Amino acid sequence: MAVRSLDEQAKLGKSLALLSCQIIDFVCEPRSRDELQKQEMIYSNLRSQGDLFASSEVPRETCSHQFRYHFRDNDGEHWGTCQDWETEATFLRRRSETNEQQALEWMRWKFGEDYPSRGMALAMGTHRLRDWQWLINGVIRMTEEDQLNLL
Repeated sequence: MAVRSLDEQAKLGKSLALLSCQIIDFVCEPRSRDELQKQEMIYSNLRSQGDLFASSEVPRETCSHQFRYHFRDNDGEHWGTCQDWETEATFLRRRSETNEQQALEWMRWKFGEDYPSRGMALAMGTHRLRDWQWLINGVIRMTEEDQLNLL
C-alpha cells in the first residue's frame, strides 16, 4: 500500500516504500562530461565482471540526462533523482525514434504531466551506505482505485 510520509517509514525502520505524493515538477538535466565519463566507467566495470546474469542488466549506453522529481509528501517538499534504468531507457528509446529535443519534451509531458494527472507513485528506497537518504528507484503508474484493488 502506498504511503504519504517517508519520515514515518524511516521511524518504522523501513527502507522501501511506495510513495503517493504530489508531483510539483519533473526536470530533465543534462549530465556534465565528468558525470558521463564516471557513469560510463561504472558501466564498463560492471560489464567486465563477467557475470552471466547481471551483464544483460547493465545499460549499453550512458544516458545524457538525469531525471529529477520535485514532489511534496506529508513531510514537505523534496527533490529526488530517478535512479531506475527504465526511465533512462525510455528516454534513449524515444530519442532513437525521434531526436533529443523531442524525446526530452515527451519525457517532460509523460512523466511530469500525464502520469501525475492519471495517478502514480514513486518507488522509494534507501541505500545501505546512506540509510537516511531516500532515492527514487522507480515510477509506478497507479491510481487510487488500483491501490484499493490490492487490498
